[in-house]
Amino acid sequence: MKDKSNKKLEKKAFDSQIRERINIGHTPDIRFSKRNEGFYNNVWRDPYLISNTFGKTISKFLKNIDEGSRVLEVGCGPGHISLEMARNGHFVHGIDLSYECIDLANQTAKKRDSKLLKDGRLKYECNDFYSLQEKNDKYDVIVFCGSLSHLPDLNKVSSISNKLLEKKSKILIWDTCINQYQRSDALLLVILKTLFAHNGSYFEKIKLPKSEDELNDLIDKTFHELRYEDSVGENIQSPNDNSQDLQSMMTFLNKDFKEIEFSWESSFSRLIVGGLRANNIKSERELINYIWNLERSLIESGLLNPAFFHWIGSRNLES
Repeated sequence: MKDKSNKKLEKKAFDSQIRERINIGHTPDIRFSKRNEGFYNNVWRDPYLISNTFGKTISKFLKNIDEGSRVLEVGCGPGHISLEMARNGHFVHGIDLSYECIDLANQTAKKRDSKLLKDGRLKYECNDFYSLQEKNDKYDVIVFCGSLSHLPDLNKVSSISNKLLEKKSKILIWDTCINQYQRSDALLLVILKTLFAHNGSYFEKIKLPKSEDELNDLIDKTFHELRYEDSVGENIQSPNDNSQDLQSMMTFLNKDFKEIEFSWESSFSRLIVGGLRANNIKSERELINYIWNLERSLIESGLLNPAFFHWIGSRNLES
């Protein structure tokens, strides 16, 4: 009963989130997205942010996929990654629990590249990954983009993946592991956000803490925001969010797959770059680049913990 309940609550959470985005004119297509001021602090706010986040992930994935591969994207959301893979010659099946997400994905594909749907190169389905064990479909690649950490039972994921994948196949991951964050990371984020806000360069007005207690309260609040949880540690995005940490995901991946590449993508930049403001777009992008460069330097120096990663692997089972 718990799994069924969580599926319903997961669906409800992401249906609600995507409806909010639809209401502000969200276009889930990295090629045709325009600047959208309806996003206050999100990479979907500006094509430059989209290109340097989702765009780089998609490029990394495409470099690791053989021509004309059959691809399954688990938790495809509104379909922007599946759409781009299909545009690059692959046969893509995107699934998601959220009907609202799948509906928007289909609408976007029909408007921008309807031939992909008609030719069978792209298919979206409102479905649960665990339900695929009942089918006989086969894939060359499985993509988990932000969805692996939402799946509570990785043993079942392993079993289903092995059933669905061909002998020579790959698995592509982009995800986050909030257990990496420390309070010191929240402190660095607080420093940046308060200074930018005080200078009028941030979307949110943040009062400078007047005492050590106020500063500590702000650091605690920011630490919870980094971990996508409320003040008592409950998930705020969806019930199954953060079901897995880095160790559990790596254990699952290294069990059935041979690692080709592991790389850290970022730490907290996604929680601030969309919120930066300036008098013109050029100055705003200079601030964005400064944050990205600063983040990389802090990570490399060991002063900041990364939390978003890419993992590419190939199947190492003989049967």
